[in-house]
Amino acid sequence: WVRIDPGQLEQAVTNLVVNAGEALPDGGRITVEVRAGMESGSVRGGQVTLRVTDTGPGVPPEVRSKIFDPFFTTKGSGTGLGLSTVMGVMEGAGGKVTLEDGPGPGAGFVLSFPEAPSPPSVEDRKPEAAAPVGRSDSTPWAPSILLVEDERPVREVMVKLLERAGHRVWAAADGEEALAVMERVGSEVDLLITDVVMPGIPGPELVDRVRVERPSLPFLFTSGYAPGELQERFSGFQDTEHLQKPFTPKDLREAVARAVQASIP
Repeated sequence: WVRIDPGQLEQAVTNLVVNAGEALPDGGRITVEVRAGMESGSVRGGQVTLRVTDTGPGVPPEVRSKIFDPFFTTKGSGTGLGLSTVMGVMEGAGGKVTLEDGPGPGAGFVLSFPEAPSPPSVEDRKPEAAAPVGRSDSTPWAPSILLVEDERPVREVMVKLLERAGHRVWAAADGEEALAVMERVGSEVDLLITDVVMPGIPGPELVDRVRVERPSLPFLFTSGYAPGELQERFSGFQDTEHLQKPFTPKDLREAVARAVQASIP
């Protein structure tokens, strides 16, 4: 037995199998195996491991240290979020994911879970109440954030990264949804993070509309476009700091801190 949300486990295994399949354009074998019990280096109490291996060309040495980074990809297309999502799922379950070193070609990813002593009870399955974020005397303050991002995989990873950093996050897929969120909880939002180029209401227009009611609300733009392209499309953008995609978790944390700090008189 292990303790993990079944939907998240399915998502993690699916991501690994899809990656393995893409490494086998001419065919091959993908193996998924589960083992339980103590293994070398395991945590006290035993662990359960789930391995996904393939017979493809393997992972080149020069990319092994980067494969779990958000937005890192060796493909011509794709978000580069598959393996970082797997890592987030495993960390949330108290486990880990590692790239397996093994003889011969192919790649192997190992999901390691602490072994649970028994099946979860009904009480265990109830969702935990959300802990208060940041507004106590003993906890550093973390601003509450409205995140607006039209690409779902990018949005989901950013939410995870921000929540891990202690922020309360509302997520919106476009400008209209963001305005609806502001109508409901606008007074609780401390920072607006929005993509620049989106269907419908673009980021700069969204900021202008939100600031009619919240003129001092700090904001942070994100974009995969080069600064020069954005300056051509949006007047005045050259005076606005933004977070360039792809970015690392550290880049995101630092950009949030700068945006909030810049709003303090």
